[in-house]
Amino acid sequence: MPEPPADSAGPVAANPSFEVQLQLPKSLEGRKRIIDVDLTRSGWYVPRLDDELISGPMRGEVGIAFEGERVLFGGVSYVPLSVASAKAQTTEKNLRDWIKKQVAFNGKLIQTTTIPFTGRKLYVSEDSVRRMAERFVRWPSNEPAGAILLGSTKDKTGYISTPEAAALLGISARTMWLWASRGNAPIHKPLDVIRCTTSDHFYIREDNVRELKRLLPRAGVHRGRRPQQALRL
Repeated sequence: MPEPPADSAGPVAANPSFEVQLQLPKSLEGRKRIIDVDLTRSGWYVPRLDDELISGPMRGEVGIAFEGERVLFGGVSYVPLSVASAKAQTTEKNLRDWIKKQVAFNGKLIQTTTIPFTGRKLYVSEDSVRRMAERFVRWPSNEPAGAILLGSTKDKTGYISTPEAAALLGISARTMWLWASRGNAPIHKPLDVIRCTTSDHFYIREDNVRELKRLLPRAGVHRGRRPQQALRL
C-alpha cells in the first residue's frame, strides 16, 4: 500500500483502504489496474500512479470510465464545462455564474464534479446539460421550444438575439425588443420568437428577420415612423 504524501491533510483513519477501478483515457492505455487508496479523515488523498497524479474526492468504491469527451463517474455521465456550455448554448462564463448562483433548471440545480486525472477540471452532468438546453420556450405561448439553434446558420433557421436582429435591420434594440415581445412587427405574419426562461431574453428566427428586412426602408425605421410598404400589407 502506498505511503501518504508528506503534505497529506490530517491523519489516516483506521483501516481506510478501499479499491478504485480505473479505466484510463487513451493517453494512459496499458496502465489500467486496481489500486489501493488511503482515505484521510477529510476524504482527500493524492496517490501517484506512475507519472500521473490522481486527485479529487474519492469515497467508497468509485468507477471511472473515459469515453471520448464523456466521463462516467460514480454512475453519472459528465462532460467538461466547455462541452457543457456549448451543448447548453451559453458561454462558459454564464454557466459558471449559474453554478455559483445555484440557478435551478426544471427544479434542479446544476450537478458538477471534478474527475481524477483531469487536473481538477470541472465537469457537468449530462442530465444538467439537457435541462439547461430545454430552457427555451415559444413566445407568447410559453410552450417548450424543442430543439433549436442559437445564432446564424446556413439555412437561416437559427435564432438570433434582439440586439443582433436590430443591427441587421438598422433599427434600435428597443424597437426590435418591442416587436418581438408584443408581436407588432410590420410584417404580414407573427415573428417566430423564443424566450430564454433563465435570462428572459428574446430570440427571433433569422429567416423572419431577413424577410422583415426586405420590407423596411434602407435607412431603417425612425421614431414615430412606420415603413410605408409594411403599412400596405
